[in-house]
Amino acid sequence: MGEARLSSGPGLRIGIVGGLALGLGSVPGFLFGLLTPVLTAGEGIGRTAIGVLVGLFFGATGLGSVAAGRLTERIGARAAVVADLLVLACCLLVAAVVGTYAVLVVVAVVAGAGYALTNTGTTLAVATVVRPAERTRVMAVRTAGIPALVVGASPAAGPLAAAVGWRPVLAGLSVPVLVVAAAVWRVLPDARPTVAATGPARLPAGFGWFPVAAFLLIVGSQPVMVWSVAFLGDGLGVPIAPAGLLAAGVAVVGVAAVLVMAAHSGARPGLVHTGRRAGDGTGAPMGAAVSSARAVSGRRAAVACGVAGVGSVVLAAAAWTTAGRPGVGGPAVVGLGVAGLGIATVAHLLAIGLLHALIVATAPAAAGRAAGVAMTGYFLGALVSGPAFGAVVDGAGWSTAWLLCACLVWLAATCFLRCGRRGAGEAGSRRGEARSGRGRVHHRAAAGERSWTDSATSTFLRSTP
Repeated sequence: MGEARLSSGPGLRIGIVGGLALGLGSVPGFLFGLLTPVLTAGEGIGRTAIGVLVGLFFGATGLGSVAAGRLTERIGARAAVVADLLVLACCLLVAAVVGTYAVLVVVAVVAGAGYALTNTGTTLAVATVVRPAERTRVMAVRTAGIPALVVGASPAAGPLAAAVGWRPVLAGLSVPVLVVAAAVWRVLPDARPTVAATGPARLPAGFGWFPVAAFLLIVGSQPVMVWSVAFLGDGLGVPIAPAGLLAAGVAVVGVAAVLVMAAHSGARPGLVHTGRRAGDGTGAPMGAAVSSARAVSGRRAAVACGVAGVGSVVLAAAAWTTAGRPGVGGPAVVGLGVAGLGIATVAHLLAIGLLHALIVATAPAAAGRAAGVAMTGYFLGALVSGPAFGAVVDGAGWSTAWLLCACLVWLAATCFLRCGRRGAGEAGSRRGEARSGRGRVHHRAAAGERSWTDSATSTFLRSTP
């Protein structure tokens, strides 16, 4: 493959367009919640019913991820993402025109199942086109699309719906969705695995740890994105308007920090693009180098989870300081809470980006299916996280809820260490090699693949041994 295709320019474009697709594709998962006051006042839809819509969206994404991975590898990354965005645009228009709760339920399920295609499609595009040295950077840009959407939609969706109605808002959103679909068709590659005569590549042995790690990560870290306004208001006594601005500011800082870290990531000394097979630098088999790269990547993901846990502990300390009396601690406690939100948000975004990059590093010849399997745990975690966290807050308070989040992300860290442990999955790879000999399955862009260790995640992760 030519160097032009492996350059940072195409990789950056894929990251940006993939991020836009991920962000807009997740609209039903966030928009119903943002429109709660309007839907409740105008349509009589209660909070529980709106929560059901959000749960159906993420649940359908999780349950559809494995099938979406297989379909994506069959039709290609570009077609998969475009198909999802076209389905989403139709769903938004139908919801705007009909607008009954039954239709909203169908829209949530269909759009959620379709969203799995965007997740697997963008992952497959990165795996097949972006060189190993750029993958973490591109994944970080891609992952930033969802919080960027939340930042943009949070202050605008409610007031706009109150002014013009929620149906015009849904109908209007179909326009940027179609614009991004056109951009995806132009930018994303028609990436799909090249299957040898022996059949599709199998997932490595032990890959079942990935959906477990993803589930624990999301259940433990997503509350920092979803419950930040409620925590600042109910837990620390910040008025609702300033709480919203503070939460939006934290999200902006989090996205900016991840992008800056991604921009400063680069190749580690001595691991340069030489055109030879990965290994000891002399053309030795690449298995050992890939295994070592996976181990380093797993440790970096574990570090990100560890930092997210520290952020949750800081939040628990802020909540404990108020002792159930919001506002008691004054600006100092609010500052502690904002600091905790900032730490946890940055680490949350980094961990998600590393999860996707580690998936590609572990199963580059089956990236679509690998992403589908891992995302099953991810979105089932998103389905469980909201109601579980809310129930703990109601029953035991904010401090206990944040401490439980810390425990969950620390458990996720141990799973990531297992995912990246040297030798994990090698048995399955060796069995596949014994059957197929020299006819191993590779992506079209995987010829001459280098170790992924030259992808530094960020400044503070780069120092991880």
